[in-house]
Amino acid sequence: MIKLSIQAFVMLIAIAIFSASCTDNNDLIGLNIQPPGEELKYFVTDTFSVFAYSVREDSVKTDKLGLSLLGSMFDPVFGKTTASIYTELRLTSLQLNFGEGAVIDSIILKMAYVGVYGDSSTMQTFRVYEMTENIDIDSSYYSNKITAYGSQIGFEQIIPPVDSIPVDTIKIAPSLRIPLNDGGILAEKLLSGTSDDYSSNEKFREFFKGIYITADPVDEVGKGALLTYNLISDATTITVYYHNFEKDSLKYNFTISNASGRYGHYYHYGYADAEESLRQQIISGDTTLGSNKIYLQPLGGVKTYLRFPTITSLGTDISINEAKLILTDNDPSAGFTQPPRLSIGKLTDDKGKTTILDDQFEGETYFGGYYKDSEYTFRLSRYVQDRILNKDAEDFGLTLLVPAASSVPHRVVLNGTNTDAGKIRLVITYTKL
Repeated sequence: MIKLSIQAFVMLIAIAIFSASCTDNNDLIGLNIQPPGEELKYFVTDTFSVFAYSVREDSVKTDKLGLSLLGSMFDPVFGKTTASIYTELRLTSLQLNFGEGAVIDSIILKMAYVGVYGDSSTMQTFRVYEMTENIDIDSSYYSNKITAYGSQIGFEQIIPPVDSIPVDTIKIAPSLRIPLNDGGILAEKLLSGTSDDYSSNEKFREFFKGIYITADPVDEVGKGALLTYNLISDATTITVYYHNFEKDSLKYNFTISNASGRYGHYYHYGYADAEESLRQQIISGDTTLGSNKIYLQPLGGVKTYLRFPTITSLGTDISINEAKLILTDNDPSAGFTQPPRLSIGKLTDDKGKTTILDDQFEGETYFGGYYKDSEYTFRLSRYVQDRILNKDAEDFGLTLLVPAASSVPHRVVLNGTNTDAGKIRLVITYTKL
């Protein structure tokens, strides 16, 4: 009989079905297929200590996004958040000439609706200002950047449309419409432009630097919403309705395109209205409260640090078959859609710099991180094996966050490291060599 190698048995056992214990049971699996004297001991344990706490994210890069967020909401856990937009406008034709005796009747900003997060039935107040500082399309812009702006040129108080609007027998996609007629400021500005100002988009952006669109903060807990709009859609326009001596019904469209400098700004009001446990973690720096809850919020909001200080106690004479990190939703019925997926990275210093984990190279299906049955599960087998083999190397831990944090508003609260049920667990299956 050919004698099977240790490595072969490890591979055979890796595909066996087993029941994982929640204590350090020495489960012996597959002994009937191993040659006498070479039994491999298969262990499953989740008794490792986990250290976790939430911190504030500095900012996220928000320039040149395809989708943009606008609006304000008052989350009962995270407090207030307001999303605003800075953007340049583009000419749809050069050498714009309003004609002799031109009078602008109205100007309407129309933004193509994509989605909503929060209470879509809340009345919101939107304001539009003329920017007094240019956006450099070749530069990076982050969610905490403020670009100078001047006079208010538009205002609308409205429950933002989120459903298609029937017109005769046709349904029209919803959009947000904001009049830009405050004090006739924008109309006067546009009519004052010379032929040189409208001769090219480069000249036009010197003449009119763009618009800043924002919302007043919502003051009622549980109300408000962040709305997603497609700024570069053909359905997003700034339409000028005007007449002159020759014609009494004219219009001209300014647009926003991929060539327009633009970025999103997110403001969390210093988390002044957030729940106390969150404030104590991210403002006061109380890392012990991660034993109860940890928090994740995109848009330059909140992320969480994780460490596993006792995994090196397993020793170096083992092979990690699988290591699963399991995180449980603290309140699945909270009324806010959870992020469909979370992201996790390896910290490389004590300042929050991260790199990709080796486990991620195995592909999304293997690595995991998707929301299912009120849990997120990651496979961290390579990470754990490396920690064990290099136990003396400095370990800064992992960082957990919401991916696509520049434009995805979904947040979640997870159970901490020491809750009565559903606490954060690292479940390791290993073989002693």
